[in-house]
Amino acid sequence: MKLKSKYIKVAGTNYEVGKAMGEICKASPQFLELSQIKEDIYTKEEMKVVRTLFDKYCQGINEEIEGFSEATGIASNRALYYAMTYLKPGCSIAALLPSKTECKKTLMLRNYEFSPKYEPMELCHTSINGKYKHLGASILNFGREDGLNEHGLVVAQSSTGIPVSNTIGRKPAITGLQFWAVIRTLLENCKNVDEAIALSREMPIAYNINLMLADANDNIALLETFDGNKAHIKLNERSEKNYLHSTNHIHFEELKHLSPLSMKNSVVRYEQIAKFLDSKPKVSVDDLKYLSSAKYPEGLCCNYYEEIFGTLRAMIFDPKEKSVEVCFGSPSLNEWRRFEIDSDLGYTEFEVEIVDEKSPVDFYEWV
Repeated sequence: MKLKSKYIKVAGTNYEVGKAMGEICKASPQFLELSQIKEDIYTKEEMKVVRTLFDKYCQGINEEIEGFSEATGIASNRALYYAMTYLKPGCSIAALLPSKTECKKTLMLRNYEFSPKYEPMELCHTSINGKYKHLGASILNFGREDGLNEHGLVVAQSSTGIPVSNTIGRKPAITGLQFWAVIRTLLENCKNVDEAIALSREMPIAYNINLMLADANDNIALLETFDGNKAHIKLNERSEKNYLHSTNHIHFEELKHLSPLSMKNSVVRYEQIAKFLDSKPKVSVDDLKYLSSAKYPEGLCCNYYEEIFGTLRAMIFDPKEKSVEVCFGSPSLNEWRRFEIDSDLGYTEFEVEIVDEKSPVDFYEWV
């Protein structure tokens, strides 16, 4: 099967960027349809609460949605971004300090699994007036699934347990923000890991996430949230351990009682990352690409697209270079491309190939 992925570059005020995203979205009827809900799910009073929450922690997004609304004709209160109903089941992440890499630089590897039916496969370069410019995967037009900003801060996440949603999956335990709002706020407002940890701990996060962070000063961190509870670990070159990794279950002992069971595929991926990294005193970029492209269970690549668990994007971030290598689609089939925060590249489409396969019979078992 052939697919298209996109690189998008937008700049200006939040309203101008939202309007530009709306014009782009209108050219893809499938994703224009996925950008809206058919009926109101919030009362007027509830919408006031949502907008107020965004104004406090995600400044500018309300204006961006208004610009999108003008361009598309979709009423702003029916933008799917407000509804926060998107489901995201799988990711694998590893952050490595310079003492663990051949290039002697901090690197972050990320594999992202979902379905091409619901995923725009857009890498978006965004420059909002008064905010840090950033490069990351777009979700629901306004959110970010991961990314890198102009100061070299890298942010990525994996869902923890059953994804939290207003409609399907696990209901939110607290009133707060979805991960895509959190990640964009961190990218636009934080220069380093310390600032990102501080802001993450302040924000009300309703989604259960393993948030991986890295910066150009060779700091890495993993911050985990579950039902409003938070824990984190931060490492640097003085730390005894020189990498962190995450899949889709709770990793901190102090939070495990909140969700003691894990899906088998998450445990297998988590253990395989550690086994692979521990087997090498120094890890090269090619090593990370191999881990990313080797098929599950030996590696992280999952080609289970009809099951909504297919690898749509693999990424290797370099905070010091402020760059990211991306393989759109299955990394076992497609080429890697390099993108930089200061690139002059404009709107570009890439052809992507995927082949659907069936997962092992015990892939979704709880253990």
